[in-house]
Amino acid sequence: MNHTTVQRGALVLALAILGAASLAGCGPDAKDPRAAASSPSGSVTSPSGSATAPAAGWADGPAPVPGQPERVTLTGLPGVADEQARLGDWLSLSSARPTGLYLPPGQALHVDASVTGGRAKVVVGAPDTDPAAAESREHEVPGGNSDITDTTGGMVYLSFDGTPADTATITLTGATPVPFFQLGHTTAEQWRTMLAQRTTPYAELVGPHTVMTVTREAAIANQAVDQAAALRKIEHVLAVEDKTAGLVDQTSPGAPGTDDRSPLAFHYVETRTLTAKEKESVYAYATDTRIGFPTNVVGDILNPDKDHGWSVWHESGHPHQQSAITPESLAEVTVNIYSLAVQRDAGQPSRLIDPKTEENADGTDYFTRTIAKLGRPGLDFTKDFDDFDRLVMFEQLRLAYGDDLWSKVTHLVRTEKPTTTDDTPDDVKSRNLVLYVSKATHHDLTGFFATWGFPVDTQTRAAVARLNFPKPTVDPSTLRDRA
Repeated sequence: MNHTTVQRGALVLALAILGAASLAGCGPDAKDPRAAASSPSGSVTSPSGSATAPAAGWADGPAPVPGQPERVTLTGLPGVADEQARLGDWLSLSSARPTGLYLPPGQALHVDASVTGGRAKVVVGAPDTDPAAAESREHEVPGGNSDITDTTGGMVYLSFDGTPADTATITLTGATPVPFFQLGHTTAEQWRTMLAQRTTPYAELVGPHTVMTVTREAAIANQAVDQAAALRKIEHVLAVEDKTAGLVDQTSPGAPGTDDRSPLAFHYVETRTLTAKEKESVYAYATDTRIGFPTNVVGDILNPDKDHGWSVWHESGHPHQQSAITPESLAEVTVNIYSLAVQRDAGQPSRLIDPKTEENADGTDYFTRTIAKLGRPGLDFTKDFDDFDRLVMFEQLRLAYGDDLWSKVTHLVRTEKPTTTDDTPDDVKSRNLVLYVSKATHHDLTGFFATWGFPVDTQTRAAVARLNFPKPTVDPSTLRDRA
């Protein structure tokens, strides 16, 4: 359960101790001020391709060919800020649409663009992958011909912030194709051939909702495993977590609706920007636009046979957390609602009760240990429980109201859009949580939360009382899961 907090200027990352029980990410109020691409990806075609793929379908076109210009057609999608506001999430996804190209330091990238509406950009550098420049660099593409140079160089991406009616056709010349694995298109033999012949510093793997940017060395080290299986595994994790958040595949044209999955990407990177001290303690982290895995554990995303699922489940869960209902005390708690959902989907015993885990080796489990404390005078949710103890509270609610409870809660938050900012105090977010869980269950749950020592002030009680909901017939705080 131990984790450390690493301060980088205004950025605070809560990072897991290597090998510790809690594979932590960053808290909801630890916003990363480092700017990343603020425009979305769209659909793609290339010189040897024909049809334009659907939004987020960057894996559908052929890979770039050495020595040939790369021609990409984008359709507008909502920008990062708009998409984050639609979902109510406290971490943004990535708008960087991969091209499969690398721009060497100082080399000119020639851009020929035709833009109709929207705002197009060329983005150079995958975040956190180069010690010389942790952030991506954005270059506006107004239309016509232009040249871009970047002193650091890096992977090349495109973004296009606009409406579905906006289009941009961009041809790129001067960059170098990287080993580029596209789910559903690239074979294992093609992948190994690219790794042998293309000597760029980076390699990239993409699926419908996933981008992985790793060093070529890491890709070579894992080239013998089934990379398609690795991508499918993460795509399935994202599908389970999106379902848990009440999100579904978009079925109608136009901008995504309230409960549609995001067309933006989960960008997993092999991070190379950690300090020496951070390298001693960090396992993985999530922040705006990326999820980082250091070189020594990047196999968690590249190797489908590695049994390190929790790190991927946990860090992928952070972008699903909604700011309005996530006080600091729940930053590393509600994220694991998503982790446990994936664990159930995989047919594994819950980490809260699994006797094979180190935490439960004494024959007890998290339910046994926490239920014994409930209702004690002066019980304090923050001081008397650790992150996994607190997770039991949400599992009791799931046991009482069903596996789809959290999807109902997050749907209500997306629909009603309670006003919150980075400066919103935790007592407001705690009040929101009690209110929206009560709305989702149609029960007055102030007593349940108070039993846990969770903050339930007079304003919270009054807000729930106005809903005229009955108390639950069965007290959720008495429920427990069993192996």
